[in-house]
Amino acid sequence: MINGINVDFSNISNNTLTMNQPLKLSPKLAKLLKQIGLAVATSRKSPVIKLEINSLSFQLPSDFAKLLIQLGDKADSGSDIQIISSSQTLTTQQAADYLGYSRPTLIKLLDEYRIPISLVGRHRKIEFSHVMHLENLIKAERQKFLEEMAKEDYELGKLEGFDPVKE
Repeated sequence: MINGINVDFSNISNNTLTMNQPLKLSPKLAKLLKQIGLAVATSRKSPVIKLEINSLSFQLPSDFAKLLIQLGDKADSGSDIQIISSSQTLTTQQAADYLGYSRPTLIKLLDEYRIPISLVGRHRKIEFSHVMHLENLIKAERQKFLEEMAKEDYELGKLEGFDPVKE
Protein backbone atom coordinates (compact mmCIF):
# COMPACT_ATOMS: atom_id res chain seq x y z
CA MET A 1 0.00 0.00 0.00
CA ILE A 2 1.53 3.31 -1.09
CA ASN A 3 -0.14 6.42 0.35
CA GLY A 4 -3.35 4.46 0.75
CA ILE A 5 -3.20 3.02 -2.78
CA ASN A 6 -3.21 -0.73 -3.27
CA VAL A 7 -0.78 -1.90 -5.94
CA ASP A 8 -1.29 -5.23 -7.67
CA PHE A 9 1.99 -6.38 -9.23
CA SER A 10 0.61 -9.67 -10.53
CA ASN A 11 -0.57 -8.27 -13.85
CA ILE A 12 2.35 -5.99 -14.66
CA SER A 13 5.33 -8.32 -14.51
CA ASN A 14 6.25 -10.08 -17.73
CA ASN A 15 8.67 -12.72 -16.48
CA THR A 16 9.58 -14.89 -13.55
CA LEU A 17 12.59 -14.10 -11.40
CA THR A 18 15.51 -16.49 -11.71
CA MET A 19 18.64 -16.01 -9.63
CA ASN A 20 21.57 -14.37 -11.42
CA GLN A 21 19.57 -13.83 -14.59
CA PRO A 22 18.87 -10.36 -16.01
CA LEU A 23 15.34 -9.18 -15.35
CA LYS A 24 13.40 -7.32 -18.02
CA LEU A 25 10.60 -5.28 -16.45
CA SER A 26 7.46 -4.40 -18.34
CA PRO A 27 7.00 -0.70 -19.22
CA LYS A 28 4.02 -0.64 -16.86
CA LEU A 29 6.12 -1.86 -13.93
CA ALA A 30 8.98 0.52 -14.80
CA LYS A 31 6.55 3.44 -14.75
CA LEU A 32 5.06 2.28 -11.44
CA LEU A 33 8.50 1.96 -9.82
CA LYS A 34 9.36 5.52 -10.83
CA GLN A 35 6.02 6.80 -9.56
CA ILE A 36 6.46 5.06 -6.20
CA GLY A 37 10.04 6.31 -5.90
CA LEU A 38 9.06 9.89 -6.74
CA ALA A 39 6.12 9.78 -4.33
CA VAL A 40 8.40 8.62 -1.52
CA ALA A 41 11.17 11.06 -2.43
CA THR A 42 8.81 14.04 -2.40
CA SER A 43 6.86 12.99 0.68
CA ARG A 44 7.50 15.26 3.65
CA LYS A 45 5.58 13.20 6.15
CA SER A 46 7.88 10.32 6.98
CA PRO A 47 11.49 9.34 6.22
CA VAL A 48 10.37 5.70 6.19
CA ILE A 49 8.59 3.72 3.46
CA LYS A 50 5.82 1.58 4.86
CA LEU A 51 5.13 -1.46 2.72
CA GLU A 52 2.28 -3.83 3.38
CA ILE A 53 2.12 -7.26 1.80
CA ASN A 54 -0.92 -9.30 2.75
CA SER A 55 -1.02 -8.81 6.52
CA LEU A 56 2.74 -8.27 6.92
CA SER A 57 4.04 -4.73 7.34
CA PHE A 58 7.58 -3.60 6.51
CA GLN A 59 9.45 -0.36 7.03
CA LEU A 60 12.17 0.50 4.53
CA PRO A 61 14.61 3.44 4.67
CA SER A 62 13.67 6.41 2.49
CA ASP A 63 16.92 5.88 0.52
CA PHE A 64 15.01 2.99 -1.01
CA ALA A 65 13.13 5.60 -3.09
CA LYS A 66 16.36 6.41 -4.99
CA LEU A 67 16.74 2.74 -5.82
CA LEU A 68 13.17 2.52 -7.09
CA ILE A 69 13.66 5.60 -9.28
CA GLN A 70 16.92 4.20 -10.69
CA LEU A 71 15.32 0.82 -11.36
CA GLY A 72 12.39 2.51 -13.07
CA ASP A 73 14.70 4.68 -15.20
CA LYS A 74 16.82 1.70 -16.26
CA ALA A 75 13.80 -0.44 -17.05
CA ASP A 76 12.12 2.45 -18.87
CA SER A 77 15.17 2.82 -21.12
CA GLY A 78 14.93 -0.88 -22.03
CA SER A 79 17.93 -1.99 -19.95
CA ASP A 80 17.93 -5.37 -18.28
CA ILE A 81 18.26 -5.31 -14.49
CA GLN A 82 20.42 -7.74 -12.61
CA ILE A 83 21.20 -7.71 -8.91
CA ILE A 84 24.70 -8.96 -8.17
CA SER A 85 26.37 -9.32 -4.80
CA SER A 86 29.67 -7.43 -4.58
CA SER A 87 31.30 -10.65 -3.34
CA GLN A 88 29.95 -12.75 -6.23
CA THR A 89 32.71 -14.08 -8.45
CA LEU A 90 32.55 -13.76 -12.20
CA THR A 91 34.38 -15.53 -14.97
CA THR A 92 36.63 -13.38 -17.14
CA GLN A 93 34.02 -13.64 -19.92
CA GLN A 94 31.23 -12.41 -17.62
CA ALA A 95 33.41 -9.54 -16.38
CA ALA A 96 34.40 -8.65 -19.95
CA ASP A 97 30.75 -8.64 -21.01
CA TYR A 98 29.84 -6.43 -18.06
CA LEU A 99 32.57 -3.91 -18.88
CA GLY A 100 32.09 -4.10 -22.64
CA TYR A 101 35.57 -5.41 -23.46
CA SER A 102 36.83 -8.54 -25.13
CA ARG A 103 38.10 -11.25 -22.79
CA PRO A 104 41.76 -10.83 -23.89
CA THR A 105 41.54 -7.05 -23.34
CA LEU A 106 40.04 -7.62 -19.89
CA ILE A 107 42.87 -9.97 -18.96
CA LYS A 108 45.42 -7.32 -20.01
CA LEU A 109 43.58 -4.72 -17.93
CA LEU A 110 43.48 -7.03 -14.90
CA ASP A 111 47.25 -7.44 -15.16
CA GLU A 112 47.89 -3.74 -15.86
CA TYR A 113 45.83 -2.51 -12.90
CA ARG A 114 46.89 -5.41 -10.67
CA ILE A 115 43.32 -6.43 -9.94
CA PRO A 116 43.19 -9.47 -7.64
CA ILE A 117 41.90 -12.64 -9.23
CA SER A 118 41.58 -16.18 -8.01
CA LEU A 119 42.37 -19.28 -10.00
CA VAL A 120 39.98 -22.20 -10.00
CA GLY A 121 41.92 -24.82 -11.85
CA ARG A 122 43.06 -22.93 -14.95
CA HIS A 123 40.13 -20.50 -14.85
CA ARG A 124 40.36 -16.94 -13.54
CA LYS A 125 37.59 -15.70 -11.25
CA ILE A 126 37.09 -12.07 -10.27
CA GLU A 127 34.98 -10.66 -7.46
CA PHE A 128 32.35 -8.29 -8.74
CA SER A 129 33.58 -5.58 -6.33
CA HIS A 130 37.00 -5.80 -8.05
CA VAL A 131 35.36 -5.52 -11.48
CA MET A 132 33.60 -2.35 -10.27
CA HIS A 133 36.92 -1.04 -8.90
CA LEU A 134 38.57 -1.68 -12.28
CA GLU A 135 35.71 0.14 -14.01
CA ASN A 136 36.20 3.16 -11.71
CA LEU A 137 39.97 3.18 -12.31
CA ILE A 138 39.46 3.13 -16.07
CA LYS A 139 36.86 5.93 -15.89
CA ALA A 140 39.16 8.08 -13.72
CA GLU A 141 42.09 7.54 -16.09
CA ARG A 142 39.89 8.34 -19.10
CA GLN A 143 38.63 11.54 -17.40
CA LYS A 144 42.18 12.62 -16.55
CA PHE A 145 43.25 12.02 -20.16
CA LEU A 146 40.32 14.05 -21.51
CA GLU A 147 41.11 16.92 -19.15
CA GLU A 148 44.76 16.90 -20.26
CA MET A 149 43.69 16.90 -23.92
CA ALA A 150 41.30 19.81 -23.33
CA LYS A 151 44.02 21.74 -21.52
CA GLU A 152 46.45 21.10 -24.37
CA ASP A 153 43.87 22.19 -26.95
CA TYR A 154 43.21 25.34 -24.91
CA GLU A 155 46.92 26.14 -24.78
CA LEU A 156 47.16 25.66 -28.54
CA GLY A 157 44.20 28.01 -29.06
CA LYS A 158 41.85 25.31 -30.35
CA LEU A 159 39.30 25.70 -27.55
CA GLU A 160 37.87 29.18 -27.31
CA GLY A 161 35.96 30.13 -24.20
CA PHE A 162 37.27 27.16 -22.23
CA ASP A 163 39.44 27.88 -19.23
CA PRO A 164 40.84 24.71 -17.66
CA VAL A 165 41.67 26.60 -14.47
CA LYS A 166 37.99 27.49 -13.95
CA GLU A 167 36.76 24.08 -14.97
